[in-house]
Amino acid sequence: MRKLLFLSLLAVTSTATSQTTFPTNTFPTTGNAGVGTLTPTEELEVVGTVKGERRIFTKSLPNGSIFSSGSDRNLQCSVLNAGT
Repeated sequence: MRKLLFLSLLAVTSTATSQTTFPTNTFPTTGNAGVGTLTPTEELEVVGTVKGERRIFTKSLPNGSIFSSGSDRNLQCSVLNAGT
């Protein structure tokens, strides 16, 4: 009897677990795209770690640019860790 109860409980638990859904790629009507989010607020929003081999910048700042605030700097700069 205990075995039957255990197996029944195991079957119900594994069925409920296998039907759990997680947000994946979404493309809402706003035109924004999301990976790992159901409500992207930017053109591309990724929730999680992003891995890539190359990055292409289409906008740039001239040499010697001065930032007026830390938030201004954060919006216009990117620091990349290339690894080894």
